Amino acid sequence: MDIERFVVSVPTQKHDLLLIPNGTIHGSGTGNLVLEISATPYIFTFKMYDWLRLDLEGKPRTLNIARAFENLDFDRRGRHVLDDLVSQPRTVQAGPGWRVVHCPTHRAHFYDVHRLEFDHSIEVAMEGSCHVLSLVEGPTVLLETANGLRQRFNFAETFVVPAAAGRYRLISETGEPVRVVKCFVKPKSDWPPGVLPRRAMA
Repeated sequence: MDIERFVVSVPTQKHDLLLIPNGTIHGSGTGNLVLEISATPYIFTFKMYDWLRLDLEGKPRTLNIARAFENLDFDRRGRHVLDDLVSQPRTVQAGPGWRVVHCPTHRAHFYDVHRLEFDHSIEVAMEGSCHVLSLVEGPTVLLETANGLRQRFNFAETFVVPAAAGRYRLISETGEPVRVVKCFVKPKSDWPPGVLPRRAMA
């Protein structure tokens, strides 16, 4: 099947962020990583096409086409995809050897994303929210919390810093450039109505 007859294909480069709010057809190409952030365990992906992959018994895998159509947002097509689902990063803070890049998320998302870029170290304030961090460039990063806890993380590892930490420092031990993706919950005033389930909003 020529998939590009039916879905918009977006060329990507390293560190691009494509947004996949609920109801969006999506798939990833070679060299892409899908970072799935979900507030609940009952939000599913319904497969409409599976690239003819087989299961462990050599049979085609089950597709959920009917359920997928029930959950599909048909407004997410054409120009809308390029205008609304491709994050447009911008630098929001910078200093000698470091910067914070805001990678805006979709208005339907309850979380936001910053990319922390630094050569030696960067100080980060929690601002009342826990941070989920992923090392996306550089061999290792050292996390140092305000109370003296130190932990090393390797490329592609994900780790969480609780809001109670208050602040922390990330250090490039080798002096090589490091990039860390930081996900955090938006302020409640920025939550779209009806996006979060009641139990998560309590």
